[in-house]
Amino acid sequence: MNAKPLDLSTVCRQTREWCSQVSGIALKYYRNAPEYRRKHDDSVVTAADLEIQEWLLQTIHTTFPEHAALAEEQTPLLEDLRPVANQRYCWVIDPVDGTRNFFRGIPCFCISIGLLDRGHPVMGVIHDPLIGQAYYGWQGGGAWLGDDRLEVNSADWNFDSLVGIPTGRREMLPQIIYTEWLKLAVLRNHGSSALHLAYVAAGALDGCYAKKTRLWDIAAGALLVWEAGGSCTGPLGELLFPIQPEKYQGEKMAHLAGGPTIHQNLLTSLRG
Repeated sequence: MNAKPLDLSTVCRQTREWCSQVSGIALKYYRNAPEYRRKHDDSVVTAADLEIQEWLLQTIHTTFPEHAALAEEQTPLLEDLRPVANQRYCWVIDPVDGTRNFFRGIPCFCISIGLLDRGHPVMGVIHDPLIGQAYYGWQGGGAWLGDDRLEVNSADWNFDSLVGIPTGRREMLPQIIYTEWLKLAVLRNHGSSALHLAYVAAGALDGCYAKKTRLWDIAAGALLVWEAGGSCTGPLGELLFPIQPEKYQGEKMAHLAGGPTIHQNLLTSLRG
């Protein structure tokens, strides 16, 4: 772990520039019948996912040759950058979060890039190519949207609360969501866990929950929620980080995020 300490604000600015550049790839394919195939878990990967990921991996490797990387799509370059023990920095990339939305022409998807330092998120950028805006932040520097500093919603759980949940195929949600959350909140699914977390950081969503997300879905968003004054944990309050990147093999990382009060409300209900 002898890598030179990074100026995280500078790295964040650089990452935002990268996201702006690869947005052109996403827009090239969006609503243009992108090729896709199904992976072993029935999720979808498109040519845009692969092209964006390879561009980012190559750029990161050129800029920070001593850094490792984890990403959603398995490619030869990713194997070359696979983290090893005692490597300080590891990039975590989801080239298109919300791929099903993307290839069906639904305008709700994003590029998510997080950076781990010793297994803990310290920088994150979630970029919406269609709107052309990025939610971004770094450890100790706050969470931002443009020039606006983000804050989670600090209100208590009430009838106007908006909570993001998954609604995917074979998604077995806790029964409490049907018996309690539906009565006390308005539930939403935007089809992108990374955007859900960004929206929580911005106070647009009061909270979010998901069971089947993986590291690349949440690494950037968790950092943004924390920097915006919120909480992001496992669904029973367990810590999600730090992790050991060299041991991560794509395991699911269920999470619960929100402003401090509503996070505690939701946590209490999930604990039963």
